[in-house]
Amino acid sequence: MVNNSLAADAVKFPVPRIVAASGSNLWWLSLEARPIVLVVFTLRLAVGGMGLGGGHSSSFAHVTVGHLSWLCGIASIYLLNGVTDIRGDRENRSERPLAAGRLSVKTASTSIVLLAATSVALAALVSGAFFLEVMLLLIVGIAYSAGRRPMKNHAGSAAAATAVAGGLTYFAGMEAYGRLPSPPIVVFAAMMGLWIAAAGAAKDFGDARGDLLAGRRTLPVLFGATRARSWVTVTSTSVALVGVALTAVFPAVWPLTLLLPAAVWVGVLARRISPQSTRAQQRRPYQVFMASQYSVNILAIAIGLATLL
Repeated sequence: MVNNSLAADAVKFPVPRIVAASGSNLWWLSLEARPIVLVVFTLRLAVGGMGLGGGHSSSFAHVTVGHLSWLCGIASIYLLNGVTDIRGDRENRSERPLAAGRLSVKTASTSIVLLAATSVALAALVSGAFFLEVMLLLIVGIAYSAGRRPMKNHAGSAAAATAVAGGLTYFAGMEAYGRLPSPPIVVFAAMMGLWIAAAGAAKDFGDARGDLLAGRRTLPVLFGATRARSWVTVTSTSVALVGVALTAVFPAVWPLTLLLPAAVWVGVLARRISPQSTRAQQRRPYQVFMASQYSVNILAIAIGLATLL
């Protein structure tokens, strides 16, 4: 009788199944939040706090809370973007968890609220200025994906939103690490924001069909594939050249020189795209853009660490 009762309870309360389902949801949520992008934001925070030389005054615990707050906010923004992009992503045959049906909209929506609330709560523990920066980040993130006229629906406003989010992260890093802004780091943050706006548009090369269906006016939708690729090549190269020129005035920002070969390679790969190219081939310029962010930010952090040592 006892054994039968225990077996019945196990059926009523399938704890192992619940745990497995929760673990699966966490896995899909983490993938939908774009780990590769979260790492880039982590690097930006670190550059703002300690890159290009100069120390910081915050404790390890203080810095950790700042990082967790910012990354929770970024994760909530990318989950929101995934929820609102389902239609276009499915048309583009995206393998992201939401578009592929591995993660439910309900689970993602609940997580968005929890992550955003956690981000705000943790931000209040860092400082008043950091709290305001997190609030601005969330406002931009919501405006980018939601509302009657999401900023992502037009190439210009989408570029502005991504540039603000990227550049703001460097200033959030300064605040979290207790570091005062200096001309070199401000210039670095501004140039990286422009780089995000210019070269980051390469992510739309392979998504024109789904974007058109979803009502998004990206560069390929507005101007056609060929002109869009030319625009990204010219603007990204222009930003890179300005970055190189600025090293003559602010020698500490010399990691920006890596943007020039990245811009050239983006242009080369863009020219290789043809109507017969697969989506993976069309995304290669964007992959170079992502690699450039890793290399430039890691180099800036290395300079900061070398200065401290």
